[in-house]
Amino acid sequence: MDGSAVSANPSSIETNASDDLKAADQALLTRACQVYWDVKVLLDNQRKRGALARWRTLYEIAAVRLHIGDNESLAKRYLDYIHIEQLRKMQLHNELREEWKERLLERETQTAERHAPFTPEEIEAKQTLVKSLTARFGKQYGKFPMGWNGGKRIRKMVEGTELDFLYVVYELAHDEIHDKPFDPLSVPALDFNIQMPAISLILTAVGRPPDKDELVRLPRTLNIRDEEKRSVHHACKVCEGVFD
Repeated sequence: MDGSAVSANPSSIETNASDDLKAADQALLTRACQVYWDVKVLLDNQRKRGALARWRTLYEIAAVRLHIGDNESLAKRYLDYIHIEQLRKMQLHNELREEWKERLLERETQTAERHAPFTPEEIEAKQTLVKSLTARFGKQYGKFPMGWNGGKRIRKMVEGTELDFLYVVYELAHDEIHDKPFDPLSVPALDFNIQMPAISLILTAVGRPPDKDELVRLPRTLNIRDEEKRSVHHACKVCEGVFD
């Protein structure tokens, strides 16, 4: 979700509650559709592990939508949390520029590009807004990530919902796509039975039931390693400089 959903002006934070629900719905639905198409493109190109990673993101988006439900207050907290995230990114941007200033200056000289740091006034204005939000919603609200819902993680957000039974698959996907101490060419493959029924269920959870034709080409199982060994082997050879 980008910053356009909520104005950066503290005086314009107040909005109609039903508008907040609509805005949260729109933001989550747009993101879900975008990620869904990522999954399709990756699967069409035999990038199974990449598809699994995007499926995991899709699950998280649906978890947030189910957690908000019809709670207008929670939708408001979710939307306004963009300011917490923006302040963090502004500060990290300035830290990066300071840490890499010599390299960035050299690159900017070569390319004529310039990504100026945020000014003290811009940082102060955002900090003032964040302070007003934490004063309203509590100190926990200012924490990153998930301060908007009191720090509840995905497990708690899907508990008791129609996505609860897929949480174990979500955790397995987490382990599969992050750095782990194994050789992907030799460890036995895992079958993730998540595609056609689960993607349909997840998209329905965020308010966009898919057309059957959209799902017809998706496999019912996602066998990660056996079907991706060739691409992993290829990546290893590229790293060794054997071929491009």
